[in-house]
Amino acid sequence: MRTFYLLLLFSSTLALSTLTQSCQEAEDSTDVNQDRIHQYLELFYDEAQDKTYAYAQFRFGNAVGTPLKLSNTAVVTVEGNTMSWNDNFNLNRYEWEWTGKRSSATFVYSDNDGNSFTNLVTLNDIAFPATLDTISKDTAYNLVWVGAPLGADENVWVSINEDNEVNAATFQQDNQGASSITLTKDGLSKIDPSTITLWMDRAYKPAIPQATSAGGIVVGRYRDTQRDVLLVN
Repeated sequence: MRTFYLLLLFSSTLALSTLTQSCQEAEDSTDVNQDRIHQYLELFYDEAQDKTYAYAQFRFGNAVGTPLKLSNTAVVTVEGNTMSWNDNFNLNRYEWEWTGKRSSATFVYSDNDGNSFTNLVTLNDIAFPATLDTISKDTAYNLVWVGAPLGADENVWVSINEDNEVNAATFQQDNQGASSITLTKDGLSKIDPSTITLWMDRAYKPAIPQATSAGGIVVGRYRDTQRDVLLVN
């Protein structure tokens, strides 16, 4: 189970699978056109750990371009804190963390041309219902979450895996105004009757307010504590 959790944590904090395709070393941001630097900014709260993580990543040209390490006078801060560089496993990103939940944080990126980009990233709460303990795989299950209905630019997804860490299924809801997510019969059929673990994330990804001509991505993500549930026929 721990293996699955660590994999899920790693993949979600990068938010987009395209952003995990960085096997190359980061280049020096001084060497590129400053107006072609793409920003990726994320605020992620993990309820199980009761920690909030801030991530910032820079690439040349677009979201899948060459990763960049800020140099010379370029810097990125979150809530006034200078973020730390992490190139372990070629993550090539800047990080900061707090104990407890932060519902919003302001990132400020300053480039080598003296330009400054300020972006507020926010996240919205979500939780499993307290009564959720058993699901039948013979029919679709409508999971009504605790929290506000989805707003614009939001989505919720639920992932399931069983104790053997082999079988898994993922479900997504992105309809504005929705307050539940359907765990489809087809998806549940992939899982053997057993005690399973459910993971639920809520993400808010509006248009980035301030960016270079290369654009950028801002994501606020909330993850509820995983829930063990009995899946029956």
